[in-house]
Amino acid sequence: MAASWLIGTLVAGGFMLANLRVNRDDRIAAFHAQEQASIKIAKLEERQTPRTISESQRARFVELLKTAPKGKLAVLSFISADPGTILFANQVRDMIVAAGFDSGIMVGMSMGGGPIPVGAVIAVRAETNQPPFAGAVQRAFADIGIPLQGGIDPKMKDDEVIVVIGLKPE
Repeated sequence: MAASWLIGTLVAGGFMLANLRVNRDDRIAAFHAQEQASIKIAKLEERQTPRTISESQRARFVELLKTAPKGKLAVLSFISADPGTILFANQVRDMIVAAGFDSGIMVGMSMGGGPIPVGAVIAVRAETNQPPFAGAVQRAFADIGIPLQGGIDPKMKDDEVIVVIGLKPE
């Protein structure tokens, strides 16, 4: 009788240990799933936060370009991009004007049905014979944490430079 009690206790204990192990694995899996969900929520919240230019970025940009040659530097924005794109493009334009450039803004442009760019692009007519300020502007943007991809558009005029503000990068 003691032997069957002992065997029953060992079997019941084995089931309890196995059940604890399964529950532990389920809890760990649930924790990891919750962690992944929290990361996704944080990324979505960050994506919804509009881009802005801080006063220190603006001051640094103006300082970097105070002795650079000046010219016309247009800013292009897309209405169908993320919600803060036009606001951000206006801040970029204001910063460019503060640095001494002649700037206009074109809002609501489309790319002939093509995809809206992500981030920001600085476009010139050709890689050679660029306006003298194009490289300095691109470096100044990079210095304040706004990298501009280089773009070539043969339809542009030789003295034309356009900063294109696209979708907010993820």
